[in-house]
Amino acid sequence: METVYNDFCSDKVQKRMSLNDFRRFVKKYVEKAVDHEIISLFKHFAGSNPVAGMTEQITLQEFTDAFGRDVMELSQTYNCSIEDIIKPLATKIKRFNVNLSDLFDRYDRNKNKSLSAEELATALEKDMRIVMQPDEVKAIKEYFKNRHNSSEINELDFISLLSMKFVRVFDESEAKRALSIIKQRVFIG
Repeated sequence: METVYNDFCSDKVQKRMSLNDFRRFVKKYVEKAVDHEIISLFKHFAGSNPVAGMTEQITLQEFTDAFGRDVMELSQTYNCSIEDIIKPLATKIKRFNVNLSDLFDRYDRNKNKSLSAEELATALEKDMRIVMQPDEVKAIKEYFKNRHNSSEINELDFISLLSMKFVRVFDESEAKRALSIIKQRVFIG
């Protein structure tokens, strides 16, 4: 555990891991962790030390102790939301001023005027170098089925999806889930 701590701790003199160091640590093991989850995890690692929360630094002992504390084991897989997938795509589309109708036509490989999760995944990897994991493709399929009663969406639904404003609700259980993943990956890898 000390080796992992030292790999990410930039303050080699006082041996205190900053929030930014901790952020790099979390992102190595859970790439999709977002800032509010990382901060919640940081608080878990700081434990009952109120100074750590204020100074945004944790010691090796606090880091090691955090792995010994119980966390709620929710799942061994990382659950992603449609927001995790669509926001990066929508951001790139907006940045490059892409015409959504043209994009839909290009992504609709079988030209059936509908877009499946698989077509979207293939297109994102080819056009934008965004590689979707199986759980992300599954999340898109579930979203399409729940929202549109179909495993595919039409052009208007595609445009609406990419124009949607997402509101993230803080859920501490997501941070606990990320901690569980980190524990598994640190001890295995």
